[in-house]
Amino acid sequence: MGIISNDAVTILIFRIDDINYAINIDYVVMVMEAKEIIKIPNMPDYIGGFIQTNDLAFPIINGKLNINLSTNKFFKNSNILVLRSDWNEPISYIGIMVVDFSDVLTINKNEIKDFPSLGKIYKPLFIEGVIEKDKKLILLLNHLNILTGEEKVEIRKIFNDILRN
Repeated sequence: MGIISNDAVTILIFRIDDINYAINIDYVVMVMEAKEIIKIPNMPDYIGGFIQTNDLAFPIINGKLNINLSTNKFFKNSNILVLRSDWNEPISYIGIMVVDFSDVLTINKNEIKDFPSLGKIYKPLFIEGVIEKDKKLILLLNHLNILTGEEKVEIRKIFNDILRN
């Protein structure tokens, strides 16, 4: 392994289905068990619920649905990856439901390769790049783009309604 420079980034690797994903550790606030989720009827499928604990309240994004891998709304042995959001108050955090955490690695930024677009039509905005480690491909997420602009507006409206009640 080479010398880590200022161009290094530390990533948290996790799985959703059988695919390895990573996120820059700088955006991770905490990891928690998915046992305190407040489930609200008639939510859009991509919202797994909300969490309110201590001074934090934030929506849970069902990562499996939003990354279009599976249609199970909730899954056994889930964890919640709590991330800083780019939203203003009252939503300063979002949670993503994930299955398993496998590693924390520090890599050089030059190890992050561009994610190939599939023609001019499809390049998911939530994938920042691809990392190859130990003969495994890891998709580096841009968590700020997991939700579309319309989904963010919808969650903000729902969340504000919940906080008013």
